[in-house]
Amino acid sequence: MVKWEEIARRGRNHAVLAMDIACEAFQKGYLGKLLGKDFNPKHFRQFNGARWMDSAEIAEWISLLKKEIQNDPGYLIKVGSIAEKWVNEFKKECHKLDNMDWKKYSNGKLASEFERLCDVQRHAYITAYQYIIINRFFPDAIIEIVSEREKDPNRQMELLSALTSMERKTDMVKERESLVKIAEMMQMGDENVDSAIRAHVSKYAHLGHYVFYGHAHTEKSIRKRAEEILEKGLQHELELLARQRQKGEFGKELKRKWALSNEERKQLDTLAMWIWLSMEGDESYALFTHKSKKLFEEVGKRLRLRPGEIIEMRALEITEALENNKVFDAAFKKRIAARYNDSAILLWNGKIELLEGEDLGKYSKKEQKAEAEYTHITELKGMAASAGHATGKAIVIHSITEIGKVKRGDILVASSTMPAFVPAMEKAAAIVTNEGGLLSHAAIVSREFGKPCIVGTKIATKVFKDGDMLEVDAVKGIVRKRSD
Repeated sequence: MVKWEEIARRGRNHAVLAMDIACEAFQKGYLGKLLGKDFNPKHFRQFNGARWMDSAEIAEWISLLKKEIQNDPGYLIKVGSIAEKWVNEFKKECHKLDNMDWKKYSNGKLASEFERLCDVQRHAYITAYQYIIINRFFPDAIIEIVSEREKDPNRQMELLSALTSMERKTDMVKERESLVKIAEMMQMGDENVDSAIRAHVSKYAHLGHYVFYGHAHTEKSIRKRAEEILEKGLQHELELLARQRQKGEFGKELKRKWALSNEERKQLDTLAMWIWLSMEGDESYALFTHKSKKLFEEVGKRLRLRPGEIIEMRALEITEALENNKVFDAAFKKRIAARYNDSAILLWNGKIELLEGEDLGKYSKKEQKAEAEYTHITELKGMAASAGHATGKAIVIHSITEIGKVKRGDILVASSTMPAFVPAMEKAAAIVTNEGGLLSHAAIVSREFGKPCIVGTKIATKVFKDGDMLEVDAVKGIVRKRSD
């Protein structure tokens, strides 16, 4: 009997193709390959806007990791090295896409190349689920290291923030530094600002995407964000960047100064590696979405489908259609439209099944539980991931299409955040999420921005509504609704 447990929610379903790639990554045993162990979950699904796994298999996964760490404190560093290699290979393939002339490929060769790219993605995608599981238990060890050396809660948060600063820059950090530089050029009236904006877009446009959805950053959107920095105060942003650099140096100093055991040192090194990997992985999926446009356009021409329809197909459906020179009729296009509205894809006992239409309706009726009533709750507890206090109006974000709702000083409330949320996170006074731990995107970005953040509340998006006045105490990990 499978007991489904929700592990991630991003508002709406990811495209069918993305989740088919994830299902096949588990099915083909890539998790076991990553871990170097004979362990490959047989149950995984996307359903009702979330990703789910069998709670027994999650427990087994965590137990396996804990056992390996106990035998070898550096185990997750070794696993991380493999994950880093896979993500780097994926990014390398993404950058190659710019120079590909897909028109010259026969249908058979195009199908073969499409499948190869899907397989590179399968390796990269499996790393995302690895850090989701690590995030469930591993940060406790880091909190223990800090609490053994500092008893004051406020000071603990300061030390924890320093120890969890990013030691290697991802595109998110580089983009922020570049954006502040553009704002500085605008303030000085530098005649080269237009060229700097074009260069910025060339490097970081992909960060507006996430798993086949979203929109690339444009020169107009980057100029607007730079203008908002000037409105808020350039000096404030420069000081934030300087403080973040100082915090990173302070974290390194703590590691040198503290009498750390070998196990503790490995734990801190593990945390640093997986913080970087969690961000790098998310950004690589955005990069593929941006760089693969010409590929999907060409596949769409061959199959007489739009790119937005292609991504609602399984990889096998796409490759078989190309190999067989298949042209889809109106009935299949109707199925594609139904999948876009809602579908479920399951890895069940090692086999993949895609549900839509009537089959989905039957499955939903069986699986969906009645929503609990949360109107009586006015206060939630979570993990304080970035210290500070803030008061502001709640803006609840359920999907990437809603980030424009966030205005300066609002409290951003979401199931989780992702690279495309960064422009909204820049404006927010604080971030509150249902999911996450110290390795989550919300936690990492909030620490980089110096914003209060509480993660792991489980139900914040259900308790709070747009317009609620919230008070965020990201030292005690409490967010409460104010009645005034």
